[in-house]
Amino acid sequence: MDLFHDSPMFSGVRQMLGGFASKLIRPIAIKHDQEESMPWDLMKAAAGMGLTQTSIVDGRKQITGVDDSAGDPKKPQSMARLAVIGSEELAWGCAGICLAIGGSGLAASPVARMGTEEQKAEFRKLLAGSDEKGHIKVAAMALSEPGTGSDISGLATTATQDGDYWVI
Repeated sequence: MDLFHDSPMFSGVRQMLGGFASKLIRPIAIKHDQEESMPWDLMKAAAGMGLTQTSIVDGRKQITGVDDSAGDPKKPQSMARLAVIGSEELAWGCAGICLAIGGSGLAASPVARMGTEEQKAEFRKLLAGSDEKGHIKVAAMALSEPGTGSDISGLATTATQDGDYWVI
């Protein structure tokens, strides 16, 4: 049994997101590529389907060796397979827009993995609603040092709290 294609749960996700990519992403992909612009209306439509900027914080699952041959969506491996299937379908529409839809993923991952419940709640609160232009809110993570660029394992900067301030 090929779980990516035979399970009703997986094929339903494939069909739903494939339709989203076909009807909404592909028709606008070239325009946004050429303009180097963000498809804000599409981002709002994606959020309306549950593809939110906080989904990594909301649904972080630890991948384990659990046998999920039944395709149980509550099992971690099934969640990972659903993510792969969803990404594949959205990227068929446009890889760049697929990345934009999950745009807050890089910023959300450390919060999901190491954040306290209070930090996760604050992250969700900050990304709720729309900005002053009516666009959904997205988070970003920036890191760079002169000697390491964006190689996170080579970063040497430290921050130490000094009373109410931080010394970097």
